[in-house]
Amino acid sequence: MADKREYEEPGQSAWKGRQAFLLRFSDTLRAYNNQDDIGKAAMKMLAKELDLDRCYCAMIELTKDRAQVMYQSGNSLIPPIPDTLSLSNFSELLLQANEGPLTINNVGIDNRLTAVDRASFAAISFHAVAACTIRRGKKHPVWSLVAVQSVPRKWTEVEIMLLEEAAERLYSAIENTRALTALAESEKKYRTLFNSIDECFCIIQMIFDESGKPVDYLILEANPALYELTGLTDAIGKRMRDLVPGHEQFWYDKYGEIALTGKPARFQHRADALGRWYDVYAFPIDKPQELKLAVLFKDITERKDEEKRQVEEERLKTYLLLQKSEETALLGSWEFNRLNGHFTWSDGMYRLFDLKKGTQVIPAIYLAHTNEKSLAKAERVVQYILNSDSDFEETLEMNISGKIKVLRIKGTPIRNNQGDIEHILGVDQDISAMWAAEDKIKKMEQEQQLKIFRTSLSTLEEERHRISESLHNGIGQLLYGIKINMSRFRTGASDEELRHNKAYINELLSQAIIETRRVSHELMPTTLEQFGLKSAIDDICRQLSGAIVFNCHISIQHNRLEKYMELAVYRTAQELMTNVVKHAKATTCDVTIIIGTDQVKIAVNDNGRGMTEEADKVDGIGLASIRSKIELLDGKLTIASNSGKGTHVEVLIPHQGLTNKHSRL
Repeated sequence: MADKREYEEPGQSAWKGRQAFLLRFSDTLRAYNNQDDIGKAAMKMLAKELDLDRCYCAMIELTKDRAQVMYQSGNSLIPPIPDTLSLSNFSELLLQANEGPLTINNVGIDNRLTAVDRASFAAISFHAVAACTIRRGKKHPVWSLVAVQSVPRKWTEVEIMLLEEAAERLYSAIENTRALTALAESEKKYRTLFNSIDECFCIIQMIFDESGKPVDYLILEANPALYELTGLTDAIGKRMRDLVPGHEQFWYDKYGEIALTGKPARFQHRADALGRWYDVYAFPIDKPQELKLAVLFKDITERKDEEKRQVEEERLKTYLLLQKSEETALLGSWEFNRLNGHFTWSDGMYRLFDLKKGTQVIPAIYLAHTNEKSLAKAERVVQYILNSDSDFEETLEMNISGKIKVLRIKGTPIRNNQGDIEHILGVDQDISAMWAAEDKIKKMEQEQQLKIFRTSLSTLEEERHRISESLHNGIGQLLYGIKINMSRFRTGASDEELRHNKAYINELLSQAIIETRRVSHELMPTTLEQFGLKSAIDDICRQLSGAIVFNCHISIQHNRLEKYMELAVYRTAQELMTNVVKHAKATTCDVTIIIGTDQVKIAVNDNGRGMTEEADKVDGIGLASIRSKIELLDGKLTIASNSGKGTHVEVLIPHQGLTNKHSRL
């Protein structure tokens, strides 16, 4: 803006007159609160005051090469200016107004204008122009105020000064109105939001007593949600103690802590006096010494009630599940409170002790129901419950309602945050059935062991008898024959008799050696030990073949069996084949042995006379012994036989696995 002091001497009285106009100008603009009304009024006043044919203001947008004509006023001598003007179409001289005031008194004779400029101005009836520009920085023109005449006019310095001052005042008035409008709209928007949100927002001021204790707070401001979420009415400007006398001290302490520390806090708490749960966020505002807080909260009572309902529902499910589990597993749970001595039982405990639910009980109840054999253990259980600081477990035999029950009792101590034991939690389980089953298993094991022992004795006795018989009938008879023939070596015997006796004795000795080898082979077959099961079975087939033709087939899928299992298979096959020789009166016999991955199968089929029903009932000759041995190996023996149609014997023996030794079969 031009310095007013430049005009004080030449036009002091004229400027004072213009100042009166500027006062009216400012007062008029101030009366409007709409920027369009301000702009229109300003253009009219300037056009009238300066007797202009047209006056307009335009916003300069250099980056877009345009000027937006915002407001204008004038007469018919100069037609209205278009709303948008291209800056590149302006005269270079006119653009100088961006840097300072510009005056053109007579377009037709101003040497600063080109012929094209003069023609352009004449086309729109511009014959005198005065312009000034509002700038924000040297290179940032904001808008221009332009005065034009349809005839030449000599612009005075006071008039230019007036245009500059009016431009500043108009720009300030419009910008202030814009700011106030934006502020009002923003306030309206946030006030609408403030009033429409379903959460309560309020501002409170804490009140402390002389000792510094928070005792109350004043509600300074709040949105309508306050009344809906609290049930209060007419709360603004009132103290909470007056509105809700029973409001808990927690709220004053919490808000007081936030006001004093300056630290925001989010929390959930129940306001019992209001009968509601709240989710709260509170933070300090303004100066700390004012002790003001902004509090944002919402009612979460329904959510808390739903959570409580779900917890109760889950607790009921857990209780029913526990009840069902206790019924199924024959157990009960209990809790002993060492602080007050209360001994609490679940429903399952009352069922275990056959007592009415709710009957008062104490730990000594174990002593009352324990039989003499478990009395010492019961005393330990009671001491554990009363004094133990570690887990414990005992098994008691109890006499309950005339029945013997075996209970397994377990307990564990529960400590508080200080490490002190406050509770003992425990569980009792009725293991009577399991105990009886274990006892039965023990008896069965003992019976099985006895059976094994008896069978072993019987087998040994049979072996002794067979060996005795073999020695007596075989080697014994041969030795006896040798002894008799030795007595024939007497004095006077002829050479022929001596040679004959010697030859006969040698023959008997050879037979004795063969018999000795046979007996030895039966005791421990060397072929089995040295060459394996297949060779040993083939050896039996060769030895027993004669009147009966034995066809032996052995399939071994993997490596050798354990030694004891090979011997069992060998003996079983040997005894079955020997029975065929002794009793079947057959001509052919097929022997099949299959060694699978987990089972051995032995099948012996002959075409002999078969077995009678009476013989089958007693397992036939020699089969009883075989059956006993097979059962000791958890095996199974089956016999199918019809009189005159032969006999089929099948043996199945499970086995644990195979050795890693390479087979020599």
